[in-house]
Amino acid sequence: MENLFEKILVADTNKDRRQVVCSSIKAIELAREKKFKEAFKELEKIFPKSKYSISKTIEYILALIEGYESYQNKNLINFIEVIQRLLDSPLTRVSRGNVKEFYESTFYNQMSACINIPDDMSKNKTIHKSKGDEFNNVLLVLESYKELDFILSPKLVDDEEHRIRYVAVSRAKERLFISVPSLDITDEPKFSEHFEIVRC
Repeated sequence: MENLFEKILVADTNKDRRQVVCSSIKAIELAREKKFKEAFKELEKIFPKSKYSISKTIEYILALIEGYESYQNKNLINFIEVIQRLLDSPLTRVSRGNVKEFYESTFYNQMSACINIPDDMSKNKTIHKSKGDEFNNVLLVLESYKELDFILSPKLVDDEEHRIRYVAVSRAKERLFISVPSLDITDEPKFSEHFEIVRC
């Protein structure tokens, strides 16, 4: 998976706007994982202590976390509108060109999937906690073979579960294993071209 935080450096040459967008996304995801120290470190890039009180920073991050469902599945143009309402000074408007194309075609959840959550050294991780990480081998455990539809008919924009599973399989550098309780014999040809099917 491409790192969209690197791509945004090229797409948006407005440093201040880019900083607010990137630091806000990182702070939100860190706070949701209870990494509050790291979250507030990111927020200092938007609200330096010399200018803003800690209460302003807390108010900002709480509002974003409370409104998470309103923007998590939408594009970054929408996210900019959300954070714009919470800021004291306006961000430069995204009007045209490559930057507009990037913000319109890139979704919040695509950006958040690129974030590496620190200090989780466990050998087993949930899909959410694996964001930004890579592993030599990945095992994805599904409850039903019907959940394999994210491979056969992917809907990464409209279906949150498809996106989550895509994040999981994209973590594998060498080998990917997908475990399902059973697989319909009529569906085997759909997978056998790209996967080795092992029955236990």
